[in-house]
Amino acid sequence: MGKDYPAGYDFFIKKLRSAFRNRSTMTDPVEIEKAIGFGDFIKKELIALYSLKKYRYLKQNYSINENKFDEIERTIQSIESKV
Repeated sequence: MGKDYPAGYDFFIKKLRSAFRNRSTMTDPVEIEKAIGFGDFIKKELIALYSLKKYRYLKQNYSINENKFDEIERTIQSIESKV
């Protein structure tokens, strides 16, 4: 899960382990359920951030903006004028 974490995998693992260690003494079932719910929330947020990172990468590398489109059209016109 943390392989693409912005601060690095080692940082992610340290934080994850400390979070588990801090909650290892919980005995109240209500507090345990809250902690599990919070963990699920964090997991979903990380997935959303990874998806956003992937979307931005794909958009940057595979979308054609207007400047590129104009450049392609000029190239095609120059080729056609030479033929």
